[in-house]
Amino acid sequence: MTEIIRQGNPKQEDAYLIPFLTNFYGKRHAKIEFIALERPDYFIKQLNTYVEVKEIHDSESNKSHAIWGKIVNKISSEVYSNPKYKQVRGTYLVNVPENIKTPTEQTYFAKEADSILNSILENKLGAKISSLSITISKINNSGSYVGFGNIGKGGSIDPSNIVYKNIKPCFKKANTQLGYKWHEKNGKKILLLVNKYYFPLWDWDLFNSIANTYKDLREYENIEEIWYLLPKENNEYECKLLYGKELFKELENKSFTEITSNNALLLSRWFAPLLKVSASYEEKLLYALKYILKYKHPFDVFTDNYPLEEIARFGNVLIGKGQYEEAIWLIEKFLNKYPKRANANKGELSVLRELNFDIKRNEEVNNITTVFGHLAWVIQKLSCNTKYIEEALNFTVKLLKKQNPYLILQSIYPLIEISSRRNSTDIENRKQLEDEILKIAVTLTKKYSRYKAIANLLVQVFFNFKSLDSEKARVILRRLENGRNVTSLYIYFAVYRPSHFIEKGTFNNRPFINRLNYFIKSEKVQPDIKEELLWQMWRILADNPKEMVNLEPFIVKYLDLPFKQRYLYTVERIIELIPNHDIDKSLQWYTALLKNAGTLLLKKDTVTGSIWFESEDILKDIAKNRPYKLVALVKELVNLWELGAFIGDPVEIFNVYQLIDDKNIKLEVCKEFEVLYRKMKNINPKIKEMSFD
Repeated sequence: MTEIIRQGNPKQEDAYLIPFLTNFYGKRHAKIEFIALERPDYFIKQLNTYVEVKEIHDSESNKSHAIWGKIVNKISSEVYSNPKYKQVRGTYLVNVPENIKTPTEQTYFAKEADSILNSILENKLGAKISSLSITISKINNSGSYVGFGNIGKGGSIDPSNIVYKNIKPCFKKANTQLGYKWHEKNGKKILLLVNKYYFPLWDWDLFNSIANTYKDLREYENIEEIWYLLPKENNEYECKLLYGKELFKELENKSFTEITSNNALLLSRWFAPLLKVSASYEEKLLYALKYILKYKHPFDVFTDNYPLEEIARFGNVLIGKGQYEEAIWLIEKFLNKYPKRANANKGELSVLRELNFDIKRNEEVNNITTVFGHLAWVIQKLSCNTKYIEEALNFTVKLLKKQNPYLILQSIYPLIEISSRRNSTDIENRKQLEDEILKIAVTLTKKYSRYKAIANLLVQVFFNFKSLDSEKARVILRRLENGRNVTSLYIYFAVYRPSHFIEKGTFNNRPFINRLNYFIKSEKVQPDIKEELLWQMWRILADNPKEMVNLEPFIVKYLDLPFKQRYLYTVERIIELIPNHDIDKSLQWYTALLKNAGTLLLKKDTVTGSIWFESEDILKDIAKNRPYKLVALVKELVNLWELGAFIGDPVEIFNVYQLIDDKNIKLEVCKEFEVLYRKMKNINPKIKEMSFD
């Protein structure tokens, strides 16, 4: 055990210096003597080092946030220790009011933490939680983190900005203090910062705040290193290096002599903050990366997952500047094999396990996280330049070899881009490239299409391979039926493929027609697929109503199905797209809808209000083109209303008679409508008044 010997009078700062010396120099020294000075605070004999200790706090903030901070710490501790926290996907902010008051029992905080996590996992955001008036908002899809803050009249608490405002004058004073010498002895000069804030302070807060003072730090001659000390429970301390003057002098000059593992870790933590300070550091940081990683893998040098992700994302910056070769170098560095050490990339592996579990449970996985997850998007951006499409494909193949469901998912994004741009490239072996992409995609459907999140993306890949022959398309689409928008592919191969790619021979579309009919008619098919298919047909018709002749055979089958509200809205929108010269078809389809709705409402188990129509536009077309049919339709609507359906605004419905050109028919319809209106008004006096003059 290291012996710590003090000379001079005891000082309040001893409580911070002793654990700093014990924890970070004790292993190298059996005895450490320090001398308490007036300025700077200490001289360490064995280390020939001066130390100035500064608490970082804001007395005004501390007074207003002391109680708030204690409560937040209790809630956040319970959140982070709750098993449900591992299921969080994305970054969330929990807004805790500054004037919050709570009971003191720990069970209370455990209950509130569970309530917060349930709200996040159930996507019930923006609502107040329990009696605390806590609200939750989602910041982005990246990472798996729940942060706590306070949004008051002046806006949210920004820890990095608060720390920056308080350390800036602190640094100036420390630089002066460290300029004094004990008996004219030269020595290393360290500033030790002690965190005395009540709100949580994370690494990115620390380094963002320090980075904002970087210009000043470069001018301060007497601050050679800055260390950070965080007192914790049970007399434990967290300590880390925040700044090294010599390291950053070498960074500025782009001339390194040697970078230790500690300095490499420090530089990685400064990576994103420096880029925020100025884009001028992009070139210098690239130089540093090339120096550090010349013979090493990133995972063998950088141990923190967040900085690693930022370094991977740096590839996007390089591509944005047109530095494609540098981006390729960075991608290759990450994709090269690396030594498997006990703790290498431990955080990455832990996150991947959780994400893989979500994918295997067929949950939506939309967040971009992990080093390789971000790298996939760098590759995707690289593939946007067709000059590098082959390199992008090779990188995608390497990423796919990891056979990790989440990384497979992310790798499909560049595959989508590559498949869509393959015909734009000028390479000679374009056919070979296309065959390779298709082979990869087909293999992925065999291995991974059972996972919904992956199937969703594979469907997008095959939007770019519409020249498939009948048998290959049939097999692939059957595998992808778990994926979103696969019905769009079925429509294409059933309706349009026979007249496309004639040079490839006759295409048998019968299996695809049969499958579409099966989707519509079979009770075994999930309603979501039926609804998606109907929506896809509406989307096609919205772009080109003339396609009705091709899609009508499928649409009419929905009119024979038992009434479902989820189909009603889309069928109504399709009816609105029918040209006026085919108004009889509109009448026929609309009448069938009303009949099916009536059949359902007559059943005793139908929930009142579970059916609603938005028929005003359809009725307007009928008033203009088939006015003598109008009364019968509106009578049927009123009957449905009496049975509990919502039919829209009665005033708007009855007012459509004014669009009738024939004066005699218009008068007759007006009289009939007035009778129907009075009938509804007698049942519900709250219906708006209207005139039938």
